[in-house]
Formats: sequence, C-alpha cells, structure tokens
Amino acid sequence: MVGHAGWHDRRTSRGSGSGANNADGQRCWSIFIARKTAALITASLVSGGIYAGAKESEVKKLRAFGRSIGLAFQIVDDVLDVTQTSEQLGKTAGKDTAAQKATYPALFGIEESARKADALVSAALRNWKVWRKGGHAEGVGSVSGGAEEVSGRR
Repeated sequence: MVGHAGWHDRRTSRGSGSGANNADGQRCWSIFIARKTAALITASLVSGGIYAGAKESEVKKLRAFGRSIGLAFQIVDDVLDVTQTSEQLGKTAGKDTAAQKATYPALFGIEESARKADALVSAALRNWKVWRKGGHAEGVGSVSGGAEEVSGRR
C-alpha cells in the first residue's frame, strides 16, 4: 500500500475535489480500490468458484461481479463517511476528509458517486444473473440481495 499512499492523499492527486469529471482521477481511484476492497471481495468469489469447479467463463463473471460490488461498496462507504454522523455509522465519520484522502465523493461529488455506485451494482447483478443461469447459485441467492443492499446503504 505504500506505493499508493501518495495518490490516496488528495493534496498530491490530480483530482480537483470539486466534483469535476476527471478521467485520470477516476482511473487512479479505481486502480487503488481494485487493489484493496474490490480485491478482497473478488478473491473470495473467484476462489469459491474455482473450488466449485467453475469454467473459466464462469470465473470471469464472478471476477466481474466481485470487482463491481467491491468498487460500489467502497464508493458507498466513502459517501456515508461524509453524509452520516458518527452515531449513525457506528464509527468515526469524516476521517477521510480530515486525512485529505482522494475518495470518490471528494473527486466527483456525492451525486456522481451515487450514480456510479448504482451503475456498478447493476453491472454486478447482470454478471450474477448469468452465473445463476448456469445453475451454480444453489444456496447463495442472498448474494444478489446483498448486492442491492450495498447501494441501498445510502
């Protein structure tokens, strides 16, 4: 994570923090989070799929689902950090802003963050439906409900 610390500090990032659509900032943010939250979720899904004997095409769908849900989860978590109180969150609110972290809301604003999280959840659910059609989702129907809950946390 040390290699990403400079980017994650908004003072050294290209992001303006004004909500401007900054493609470089979005790309850097996605890379950083893909190696963090999304990577953890994706690893558990992909390893489970491989263990269950999934075909490469099915593992690809699990990977896409995990990445989308991981990115959406992080965006929503970052939005909540600036829109909720510590009491509502059950943890200290505003830590990312105080640390000047280049979060998605800091780079693109709350509304764009909400749109992006919703789009990522929709993409994840499309991949999940393909996975389920293959008959592999026995006993894990709550995954799609969990995906919808990610965007519903706002």
